[in-house]
Amino acid sequence: MVTISMGLMSCSSEEIFTPEETSSKLLENYTVKRDARGAYSLDYKLADNAEASLSKDKRSNSNDFYLYSSDNQSKKNFNEALAIQDNSLKVGFNDTQNGKKSSMTIMDDDIKFSRNADEEFLADYSVTNNSDGTVSLDFNVSSDVAVEFIYNGDTNAYEIHMRDGTSSQISFNQTYVKEDGVALNIEFISYTEDNQSSRVENAETSMTVSKRPVVIID
Repeated sequence: MVTISMGLMSCSSEEIFTPEETSSKLLENYTVKRDARGAYSLDYKLADNAEASLSKDKRSNSNDFYLYSSDNQSKKNFNEALAIQDNSLKVGFNDTQNGKKSSMTIMDDDIKFSRNADEEFLADYSVTNNSDGTVSLDFNVSSDVAVEFIYNGDTNAYEIHMRDGTSSQISFNQTYVKEDGVALNIEFISYTEDNQSSRVENAETSMTVSKRPVVIID
């Protein structure tokens, strides 16, 4: 009777822990980045035995990936070209195994058409959404650009302020903690002097403020 009883307890324990073992995430991380030419792209890494299918919505410029468990997928790292359309793009991942959803929305000007990339304070940047709830930001600025990091509690946004200044640092990286159910906002804000007002002696300096790009992780 003791032997039978222990056997039943062992089977019950296995039944309790098996569902937890199958609830692992199918997506390890994904990165949206803009290079020095202004071109956007997506890198994403899947877990073992996972696959993804892409659904595009051209009207909203949305790229939605649906993740499935699969025994046939051996490749883990993928890359997709992205494009700014109507000053925005969106990438979303939907894990069909655990029901988790993650998205990243970018609001930006297309610098290939709107302005000279050589005059940009921000040279390039990348934002990585990690599976552990953290978000990694890496970016480079042009030479002689002063960078200041500010958290704006009124708008719940992490702001990176950039303006002409003396600085020897051009590469930066930040790590943010993403709270469940709360969007994480990262905003690059550039301050440029109005060339017209600077030509007039004793004229007040006029500054142009540009809030681009803006990154929203939800």
